[in-house]
Amino acid sequence: MSREAALSREAALVVRDLAVSFPIATGFGLAKGSAGSGSVAAVRGVDLEVAAGQTVGLVGRSGSGKSTLGLALMGLLPPRAQVTGSVQVAGRELLGLDDVELSRHRGRDIAMVFQDPAGALTPVLRVGAQIGEAVRIHGGSRAAARERTLELLELVGMDEPRRVSQAYPHELSGGMRQRVAIAIALANAPRVVIADEPTTALDVTVQAQVLRVLAHATEVTGSALLLITHDLGIVAGLADEVAVIEAGRIVERADVEQLYAQPRHEHTAALLAATPRLDRPRRDHPGRDHPGRDHPSRDQPSRDRPPGLGPAGAPEVRPPERLLEVRGLVVKYPARGRRPWSRPTRRVVDGVDLDVFAGECLALVGESGSGKTSTLLRIMDALAAVETGGAQVYGTVTSRLAADAGPDADANATIGRWDGSGAPKAGRRGDRRRPPAQLVFQDPSAALDPRMTVAATLAEAVRATAAGPLQRGEVAAQSCELLGLVDLPEAVLTRHPWQLSGGQLQRVAIARALAGSPRLLLLDEPVSALDVLVRAEILKLLARLRRELGLAYLLVAHDLALVRDVADRVAVMCGGRIVETGPVDQIFEAPTHPYTRALLAAVPIPDPAQARGGPTRRRESQRSP
Repeated sequence: MSREAALSREAALVVRDLAVSFPIATGFGLAKGSAGSGSVAAVRGVDLEVAAGQTVGLVGRSGSGKSTLGLALMGLLPPRAQVTGSVQVAGRELLGLDDVELSRHRGRDIAMVFQDPAGALTPVLRVGAQIGEAVRIHGGSRAAARERTLELLELVGMDEPRRVSQAYPHELSGGMRQRVAIAIALANAPRVVIADEPTTALDVTVQAQVLRVLAHATEVTGSALLLITHDLGIVAGLADEVAVIEAGRIVERADVEQLYAQPRHEHTAALLAATPRLDRPRRDHPGRDHPGRDHPSRDQPSRDRPPGLGPAGAPEVRPPERLLEVRGLVVKYPARGRRPWSRPTRRVVDGVDLDVFAGECLALVGESGSGKTSTLLRIMDALAAVETGGAQVYGTVTSRLAADAGPDADANATIGRWDGSGAPKAGRRGDRRRPPAQLVFQDPSAALDPRMTVAATLAEAVRATAAGPLQRGEVAAQSCELLGLVDLPEAVLTRHPWQLSGGQLQRVAIARALAGSPRLLLLDEPVSALDVLVRAEILKLLARLRRELGLAYLLVAHDLALVRDVADRVAVMCGGRIVETGPVDQIFEAPTHPYTRALLAAVPIPDPAQARGGPTRRRESQRSP
């Protein structure tokens, strides 16, 4: 829909001079005062309109105020929030209404799709009951609610609506849970739907499906859609207009084609420049700061080629050291059933062969449930039992050590070199506690203990990986050195995780993983929860650490544009098996497996001209003639 067409239609949502501030905690109480003294302004004088049937993308980095704005429109901010201005839905003023009055409008006039469907859905109620509750809260019989529930599940693309309605949220995949959340939001055909990062935690194929569902469902209901996101690829394919928010202010608003072609504000240009994209040469990507394409580990050594000879008999550089070797890896879990002793087993990793060489980055990609994260990385880090096969970290059989030590033991504490004779030898420099590999988790806020300061977290890691007892001064010095490696000031040492931003948290998690000087880092979606600007900074950090420390990475990711940016080789995993592997350019430019081609086709493109024909195609039927 063009801007002129939107202005000619009824304004479903009108926001005028909206401001939100929060009192600053001082001592044991809260300081009272204006936004300039004693409080912090999160949203500053926002003006915004969304017409019926129009999609407006609200884009900004973490902390820009976009989610706070969405919660303010819904009236879901905490009581201490100070909100001023005007919020009108179909001409009705919502700001200033009490909870009872607001409840009459929520769901019927304005609704929200939250970022985390697992947190938004009640775990002890069946899906059908939750959708039915959303229908009945504004009137209607139980029979009508049951019928409407099935209609909504069909609307959001559920193949078996009746079966899904009887399921609990934990029995559904992430994409299915998000579809249920969309169904609840659309239960009463609201005039305005606010979608707050609805696909952040989803892989590319499920993300594309959810976006298609969201676009189709809002088109059928005629709802206005305010799409809050930091992913410019999603906005390019779905939005009619884009509003860019920075420091609580709308700094630019334009038609989607105009904004992507000629951004006027420097922050918009920075967001576009930091967005990885498949149609841009790799050397121009923001996360890649190691030079050239001649990394020695970029091509895996051939087992059939005689050592010392190249393809034409020319002298060849010595093959890089193999740090990680996985052969015939199989993992089985008991399937769901009422009788544990009679449950069948399910293979989630099925005969995987994998190598990681010194200094390279191998990316393991695949959609949710393919087996890449919840099983394979846990096994490599000796956190899960292996049925057959083994994982070997430069001469260490982690699966054997984990089995000998017990399921709760820290296998990394005793890992050393292994020569195949059955007895571990001393590790590098005689340090038997040096970890061969360390894991960086997807969510650093969950991986770091909220009760511990950064200093305590790093000290714990330093002591756990030291060759022997350390004095307090030595621990403090090594902790400061780790912070320096990840470009954090020493002032961070006194802070708790909840006092840090998402990017700072991930830097602390990386610093903790570097304790003991591992040679291999296992990166489990390390930037998926970060906005594009912070993501680019973390990728540059990882590239620098890899170059300066000689690290190798095994990177699990669902963002294929990011993978093309940072990886040397790619292994594509589907159904517990690796279906294709090779150099990154080969995989992205000439994929051979249909599954790989499907993954690449689902990647959002941050270019409206190309994205209209992609998986998040805009609603052309609503564009002005």
